[in-house]
Amino acid sequence: MLERYGFKGERELNEAKSACNRSTQGGTMCYRVGLYYAQIDTFLPEHRKFISKLWQKYILQGLPSINSKLYLSNPSFFNNIFAPATLYKIAMDLRHEGYKREAVKLFSIISKKTIREDLVLKSVANLLILNAPELAYKILKNFPYKSDKYLILLAETYYKLLDFENLKLILESMKKLPSKKALTAYYIFKINLDFFTKNSVDYKDLRKVKDLLGNLNSQEILVLGDALTKVGDISFEKKDYELAEIIFKKLYNLNYNKCYSGLELAYIYYKLGKLDIARKLIDNLSKICKNPQIKLTKYLINLRKTLADILK
Repeated sequence: MLERYGFKGERELNEAKSACNRSTQGGTMCYRVGLYYAQIDTFLPEHRKFISKLWQKYILQGLPSINSKLYLSNPSFFNNIFAPATLYKIAMDLRHEGYKREAVKLFSIISKKTIREDLVLKSVANLLILNAPELAYKILKNFPYKSDKYLILLAETYYKLLDFENLKLILESMKKLPSKKALTAYYIFKINLDFFTKNSVDYKDLRKVKDLLGNLNSQEILVLGDALTKVGDISFEKKDYELAEIIFKKLYNLNYNKCYSGLELAYIYYKLGKLDIARKLIDNLSKICKNPQIKLTKYLINLRKTLADILK
């Protein structure tokens, strides 16, 4: 087997391995050593360390498409060799490339392999984005660190599971936190909870969301995407087109449920009289979405635009 990778015997393999351990550049010889270790049935600690050192930087810098193909060729090999932080990069690449099921599985594996709070919570966030709240809950229920990030993720998990009783309890804790992120999430969930349990919404809460929404980064908006979409819908129904525009524009630009958020945004532009922007957006949507409402909205926008041009 050694000859297959260009080594005449164990001595030559060991010499190559020793040289690679001293090198920071790698090279063809080092890759041959790595490939040899990758093919053997039983990994010793030295094998894991060698391959991890050799390949890690290339994975961290690699293109999502390449990393995804490499990982999918032998998932168990990568899971056994690489540290959770490296696996997280691969999981994000899988998500980016549309391998949802594989990404969900890997994020779940990462959460079990690491004790790092940030990696666990980031993995849970991605599980929620990928609509796997059951797995997210299994991780969070035994998680020891009850930070504001944890509470936001747990609240979103309960929301996705339609567990409004536990969501209500979590909101009581979130309301007391000094974190602006937690407060933003609190109002987003409170609006949803009031809508689903009381069929009414306090307009002041909508104003709070408008004032606080800038505190959330892109990843947090994606995590709260479902709940935030509902706030956008409610804002539109209440004729608060300004807030609805802010919400759906953020969701659309982040490709969150792009056809729905884009359609809502186009209709908001229509309501606000921003017909040129609305028409451009609806033209783009008609190329990528099959929603029949897009044709109707496009017709309404073009009709209103034509009338506006006539009346000039």
